[in-house]
Amino acid sequence: MFEIRVKAEFSSAHRLLENDGICGRLHGHNWEVEVFFQARQLQKDEMVVDFLDIEKKLKEITLSLDHKNLNEVPYFLNKNPTAELIAKHIFEELDVLSQQDVFWLGRVRVWENQWYHATYWKTE
Repeated sequence: MFEIRVKAEFSSAHRLLENDGICGRLHGHNWEVEVFFQARQLQKDEMVVDFLDIEKKLKEITLSLDHKNLNEVPYFLNKNPTAELIAKHIFEELDVLSQQDVFWLGRVRVWENQWYHATYWKTE
């Protein structure tokens, strides 16, 4: 198996619904995103997939979240904008690049700070 990783970052605010602690108040993070693509074999160019193709789509996704209140982003309306759901949202948007049996998005990890992260992946 081969695995590659691409990172991105964005800044946004959110408040966690039904949270009586400090996270229930509007606050911000400088989020880091790591995405991992996997393949059993390399393509003809001896890559899993071109880093730049992943970076382009990932930037498009993170730009839609950057400097926003995540509670007001359409995907999170009526949802709690937790790190877990941010990772799932990015996974769903980025998974369009996957080419089954060639390469696929393995997982997305979202860091809200250096100590806390959430990871999302699909199980078949």
